[in-house]
Amino acid sequence: MSKYFAHETVVIDDGAEIAEDVKIWHFTHIMPDCKIERGCNIGQNCVIFPKVVLGENVKNLIHEQIINNYSTPGLILNLLKEKLI
Repeated sequence: MSKYFAHETVVIDDGAEIAEDVKIWHFTHIMPDCKIERGCNIGQNCVIFPKVVLGENVKNLIHEQIINNYSTPGLILNLLKEKLI
């Protein structure tokens, strides 16, 4: 039993590291060699590109392609209002 939640429509490629207490929602793709740290919440329809690191507690990713690392603990991203990438 995994220590994270991934909706049944999520695709997680081999080599991705996903910590405990992570939630990954509908139709999201986690590509190879990503590292998703504890407490992240990845919303629906996201693509996390290879080798991206999401630091602890990154939240509110919805309908986005993440190509950069976000490693600030507790960073809240609302990419529908403000583009950070």
